[in-house]
Formats: sequence, structure tokens, C-alpha cells
Amino acid sequence: GLGREVVTNPPYRLATEFMRRGLDLLREGRLDGLHLLVQTGFLAAQRRHHHFIEQPPAQVLIFSRRFDLVTGKLDGGIDYCWVSWVGAYHGSTELHWSDAGMTP
Repeated sequence: GLGREVVTNPPYRLATEFMRRGLDLLREGRLDGLHLLVQTGFLAAQRRHHHFIEQPPAQVLIFSRRFDLVTGKLDGGIDYCWVSWVGAYHGSTELHWSDAGMTP
């Protein structure tokens, strides 16, 4: 059904587990979308590589401007991106950039 989406900023140390569980639910058809706000380096970790190859995200939105999640101010010290998986998508990942803060 529609509306079975998870949109979250998981704790960094648990982000892989959030992704793993969400991808399982997508494969089982119990979830329609998984959208994680993570540090950009999350995409480059060797231990997560196979997840991105086996079940690639539909889209990645990279924030070109750093922002602070606590204060909401731009030009913070950490790079973030939204990583979105949709249904049983298995095509190439669309990569987008946003010069804005939290919203594209």
C-alpha cells in the first residue's frame, strides 16, 4: 500500500543497521520507501559497498553546503546527503546536488 515510507536521520553508529533492516523490509514488500539522512562518507564505506551494489538507492541528494543539525545553521562541519531506496528499484542511482540547507 501507499504511505509505507521510513524517513529518518539514524544515529550514525546505527545507520548501517537501519539501512539493512529497511532494505529487508523493501525486499519483503512491507515497505515502499526508505530515506536516510546520513553523513556523505556513509556512501564510501567498504563494509556497506555490497548493500549499494545488491540493492542500489534510487536517488542520492548531496548537500553542497554543510549545515549543523543541532542549530540548523548553514556552514556546519559535516557533509550530509539523503539516500533514498524506492520499492524494488534496481536501476542506476540518480545523483543530485542541492546548494540549499536541509531542503532541496
